[in-house]
Amino acid sequence: MPQYDEHPHLDGVTEVLVRPDGHVAWATCTTDRDTRRDERAQALTAWADTPTSSS
Repeated sequence: MPQYDEHPHLDGVTEVLVRPDGHVAWATCTTDRDTRRDERAQALTAWADTPTSSS
């Protein structure tokens, strides 16, 4: 069984967005699924810019 470091600052976190370089781009303790979806979309837009359609 692998050993993992404890991260008490992540207690209660319900979702994490990790950048390709391994850094946390966004984390939330929100339990409401719809609110998390909106927060995630805002975080992705802030980090990766506005999505474009691929026509």
